[in-house]
Amino acid sequence: MGNPTVKIVIHGSCITRDIFRIHPEGFEIVEYYARSCLSSVMAPAIELDNEHLPGLTSNFQKRMVINDFRKVMFQQLETRTFDYFLIDFIDERFNLLLSNSSCVTKSAELINSKYLDSTSYNFSEIRRLDYPIESWKANCDLYINRLIETVLAEKIIIIKGKWAEKYLSASGELRDFNGINHFQIGYIRKMNALMENYYDYLASRLPQAKLISYPPAIAHELHEWGLSPFHYLSDQYDAIYKEIYSHTHH
Repeated sequence: MGNPTVKIVIHGSCITRDIFRIHPEGFEIVEYYARSCLSSVMAPAIELDNEHLPGLTSNFQKRMVINDFRKVMFQQLETRTFDYFLIDFIDERFNLLLSNSSCVTKSAELINSKYLDSTSYNFSEIRRLDYPIESWKANCDLYINRLIETVLAEKIIIIKGKWAEKYLSASGELRDFNGINHFQIGYIRKMNALMENYYDYLASRLPQAKLISYPPAIAHELHEWGLSPFHYLSDQYDAIYKEIYSHTHH
């Protein structure tokens, strides 16, 4: 009798998904909602005026873009069976595109899809660092209310991971992100301060949820997805996996 498989849903990014790519044992991912920030999830659905996304070859990436427009997450969760809901805020880094009373996430996938080149929607953009924290908190409250209708608060796990300021180079040296791949240290620090606010607010509103924090992040130049501040050293994923495993398999 091996340990039972725990069914999980992830609303977040690679910092959570990669844990189970490296350590699949003991878990089944029922759904993974990515590139869909919290304010977009809570906005009214927008019908895509063109579902042909010629810039994307991956069905997963197409689905992420379409899901973000259609706001399907909570609707789908009502029909899924799962044990734990994991959330992280790395995808809260994206700007928002506003249209009438709704918005979508300006993810890299949406840009690469070429959808924005041909859409008839007239989107206006709001930079993430200019997005009022009070607006975000109001959306976070709506999100929490909807979430706890679907899953017990004790079954929510908040994965707190931030942007790395340093990375381990291919040659094994620890270096600063000082413009490599367009990541500037000043911007990383601003985003981390914002993420800290976001995580603090969510955790304060969901005291029964389990908060699991990554150790201070260090990125890796040889990461499977390439060098970025949220592609960490493998031993960092190992540490979080152990913590999630011991919390969910007791």
